[in-house]
Amino acid sequence: MRRPGPGDARDAILVHDAARPLLTAELVQRVLATLAGDESLDGAIAATPVTDTVKRLQAGIVIETLDRRELWTVQTPQVFRRAALERALDVPEEVLAQATDDAWLCERLGGRIAVVAASAENLKVTTSLDLELAELLLRRRREP
Repeated sequence: MRRPGPGDARDAILVHDAARPLLTAELVQRVLATLAGDESLDGAIAATPVTDTVKRLQAGIVIETLDRRELWTVQTPQVFRRAALERALDVPEEVLAQATDDAWLCERLGGRIAVVAASAENLKVTTSLDLELAELLLRRRREP
């Protein structure tokens, strides 16, 4: 039997946040295909472009308006080559506690992470409003 190599899809580890219940098979396939299609990548992540204006504050005062053309909000699924994710997770507990996602852990070690454009419908359900929106979207998916 052949062992999976670095460009092999069988070498991929997919991480998904259970708070995103509207995940589609199509998005999973696109994220996996992005990683499999470029051996130089350590990972691929779903994300959406920022549409709001984002300000950086200091002590409650605006000090900078960020260029939203360069900003994306990250989602899951996130997929990584096994070796890259294992290295990224092999850090002290205090570093793991700082992580907002697995991609950050890979990035801090110099990992190359690609972004795959995702739908805003892949929303994270953390508030009652999010839950209402998710229910509406699920009802719409069930309609003929």
